[in-house]
Amino acid sequence: MAKSIVFENRLLKNRSLMQRLLGTASLNNLIFQSWVLKNRLFPAKRHPSREEYMTQQEEVFQERYEEKLDIWSDMPADRELASWFFDQLPEGDHHFLDIGTGRARDVEEFLRRRGGHGEGIDLVELENWGELRERWGERITLTSGSFLDYQPSKPFTAVSAVGVLGHQHPDDHAAFLARVREVLAPGGYFGLCAFHMKSEKTPGRLIYQDNRFWKFYSTNEIRELLEGAGFEWIDSYAQHHAFLPYLMTISRRKDA
Repeated sequence: MAKSIVFENRLLKNRSLMQRLLGTASLNNLIFQSWVLKNRLFPAKRHPSREEYMTQQEEVFQERYEEKLDIWSDMPADRELASWFFDQLPEGDHHFLDIGTGRARDVEEFLRRRGGHGEGIDLVELENWGELRERWGERITLTSGSFLDYQPSKPFTAVSAVGVLGHQHPDDHAAFLARVREVLAPGGYFGLCAFHMKSEKTPGRLIYQDNRFWKFYSTNEIRELLEGAGFEWIDSYAQHHAFLPYLMTISRRKDA
């Protein structure tokens, strides 16, 4: 393994240090710009096919979770969508799904704050899922596998996805949103956190680095995608103080 990768992994494992570093907006911006520049100077020579990418992603995330390199699991900025989204949901019990749930932090937040049932899906099974199942019993369901192949027992009234759309293979962006709409009940709510272009004058950008796709969207691009996929746009806000700039959106399944 290259020395640079070893050093990066050691930094990622130091949760407290990384949270302090990535909690500084000016430093975040500097890191982000240098990261984008590196990707411009050293672009990937070849993009994987959809089939290659799906296999690759399982390996990438399995390694990152096993080696405790998933700093996104505990970064406050990555938990913002859940708090904002849950505040916007109508009163009453909900059947909630978190796509790309990881350690299921957002599912637990939902179960603490709202009545109903919470589900999470990710490519791989995580070691803390057993503990969560014991703690929450029948109120929680955690599933490993591809969301595009997921067949829930009943429709959801609320679905969230933090950063997941931007990591999809480019051939699957439309299929991903179509699948979200399919698993939502009529009028169900969708909370989407997408990688955001800092300037609305700049078109979206697709980067392939670190064995993953990173798709950054303008606000208009996200809105057009959602409305084209059968969602009614409700609200959004940009959050640029994290390492990666995010756009938080809430939309609702639109039915004739």
